[in-house]
Amino acid sequence: MKPISSERATDGDGASVDVTLYEAETGDFGELEFNRLDTRPLIELPKLSA
Repeated sequence: MKPISSERATDGDGASVDVTLYEAETGDFGELEFNRLDTRPLIELPKLSA
């Protein structure tokens, strides 16, 4: 899968989270990846901008 979009979001405790959308081999949306920049566990799914 290849990344097609990336956005910075905020976790429940205010920590920065990188959110990356990947494209599947079929061209459809594949999966979302959530990575906290401080490497602690994710508290909740961040709200993304529309």
